[in-house]
Amino acid sequence: MRVQASRQCRTGLVLVICVGAMTGTVRSQETEAPPDPRWTTRQSSDPGDPRESARSQQTANRLSAAVNQPVSRWERLRKAVWPFRAKRQTAGEGGAPRDRSAGPGAVAAGPGNSTPAWQVADPLPNSSQAAGQRRQFDGIGWADDPGPAPTAPAAVSAGATSDLAAAPAAFVMMQGAGAQNTPTPGLSPESIPSEEEQPQAGTAAPGSPVVRRSFGQRLLRAYFAREEEEAEAESTEQGIQNRRINLPPPFAPSPPFPFAEHTGPNIGVNDTSVYPLMDALYRGPNGDHWKKSRIKIFGWVDPSYNASTSRNSNVPMSYDIVPNQLELSQAILIFERPLDTVQTDHFDWGFRFTNLYGIDYRYTTAKGYFSDQLLKHNHLYGYDPLQMYLDLYCPKVAQGMVIRIGRYISPIDIEAQLSPENYLYTHSLMYTYDPYTFTGIQFITLLTSRLTLQLGVHAGNDMAPWTTSSQPNGEILMKYVTESGKDAFFGGLDSIGHGYYQNGHDDLQVVAGTWTHKFTDKFHTLTEAYFIWERNARVGGTITGGTPQPFFEETGPGARLPGLSYSIGAVNYTAYAISDKSYICWRNDVLDDPRGYRTGFPGAVFETTFGWIYHITPWCVTRPEVRFDWTSGQKAYDNGTRREQFTFNWDVIIRF
Repeated sequence: MRVQASRQCRTGLVLVICVGAMTGTVRSQETEAPPDPRWTTRQSSDPGDPRESARSQQTANRLSAAVNQPVSRWERLRKAVWPFRAKRQTAGEGGAPRDRSAGPGAVAAGPGNSTPAWQVADPLPNSSQAAGQRRQFDGIGWADDPGPAPTAPAAVSAGATSDLAAAPAAFVMMQGAGAQNTPTPGLSPESIPSEEEQPQAGTAAPGSPVVRRSFGQRLLRAYFAREEEEAEAESTEQGIQNRRINLPPPFAPSPPFPFAEHTGPNIGVNDTSVYPLMDALYRGPNGDHWKKSRIKIFGWVDPSYNASTSRNSNVPMSYDIVPNQLELSQAILIFERPLDTVQTDHFDWGFRFTNLYGIDYRYTTAKGYFSDQLLKHNHLYGYDPLQMYLDLYCPKVAQGMVIRIGRYISPIDIEAQLSPENYLYTHSLMYTYDPYTFTGIQFITLLTSRLTLQLGVHAGNDMAPWTTSSQPNGEILMKYVTESGKDAFFGGLDSIGHGYYQNGHDDLQVVAGTWTHKFTDKFHTLTEAYFIWERNARVGGTITGGTPQPFFEETGPGARLPGLSYSIGAVNYTAYAISDKSYICWRNDVLDDPRGYRTGFPGAVFETTFGWIYHITPWCVTRPEVRFDWTSGQKAYDNGTRREQFTFNWDVIIRF
């Protein structure tokens, strides 16, 4: 007996099982003729009352969807921006649904005409029992879903006996037929499935949707479609998932704090973070190749705004030197292959190439690396290849040694040039006027689980070896972490050599040290101090050429300062986590520059800053802060016209 139902009619498996459980048996179905593939509704267990069966089936399915299917945040977002029903599947030849991923006219593969129609979760008048597949649109892409396994219904339709215990299992099975294929956030690249790892259409195991999306769809989904934001936030933690067992515990949870380990080098800790761009690539057709290569491409944009009592220039505050204006602090694009220093079995290699564009280039520029933008033209915006180095890992030297060759960031600071690695948006005064990058070679050796030695040779602060200003300098630093992991000391000679100002450029000599202390997992403090000196310096240091601009008027060479010039700086950060997404931070800072060879204004400058940092999402951070600067000597702010300066500063970091 053939039954034709409306489009809204669905299968009534639950009622059949419940009736069978109460009566002890389920009557066998008797068919007068083979089923026509055009009809998409299973025969009723009661041949005499097909309409009642259809109505019961529809009611049971609605109850299943309403009670047992949770609505994800992505589903709520999808309904908000795309409130329409899923697009109906166009039938192919023979009534089978067309597989759009296979091209025009292609028909989805199926097990044959024997597939029961109850597997089709949303039957259409011209869809086929043979296909056993459906197409569902989740707001971003189409997914092939073969539906639930036929085991339980097949047994029932064959006349098998049933009891009440069988009903819940079948009920859950029906619920799973309409489940969305939402990607599960992974803690590492290996945990993110690629399209190659997912079942293909026609060969998928029942209940396993196959998702095929364009790169743009995958990227959009990486930003908005993750079910558990907390689990995704874990994926950005530095070195939590893959650290050596014998190392001290992490310093602080990250997020919300910018880094998890004590300042200084960390061998035996891997960076397993995955951000939206790589998430989209990992889930694509070449995802396995990206994972195996360990090459990562990521970055961020960091727009900022400040409201200042100064009118023309915020200098010596950094990096937002233009007052009362919206600017792009930095746009970063990074290509890297991180080292695997957790393992101790084999040699490994890696690299990093960091590209920076924005106002911040004025502080990261090194002579010889596209430096004419600043040193000859005084441009507000510019480009800087901030990091370019090759890493070699030798696990058999002590407990592991990393050899770094190229241009790298000065290792001794609490702060960094890269926005997400800082506790606050603006920078301390002492950090503003110390070395930023070196070009040379480093040998970083883990002597014991708590002691690290760092040796190096470089061409001097912020200049390439091939320039006429470069001079050979050494680097000798040590890091020690206490057994409890609550304290760490990192310091030594960051740059030591002749120390003579040469050909319009500084050659700073630096001895510095940092101390980090953890009170609790939520509360800690970081302190840094340095002594910097140089011989035969000039007021204002390295020469910035070009036309004077309101935001920076001190172009051209400053007055000569014969003999020794020095500066002393100190800064303290105290931070407290309000939640796993936000923290507050208070910074106090002083820089004493008696001859003005660093700032251009003799005397001491001070600042205090209070900020609130909030992770809106795992890929978006906002950092509002209030700051007050003052000087005890010559007027230094707003081009030397003010002694004090009050600012409200705010930036938003958006990762990709």
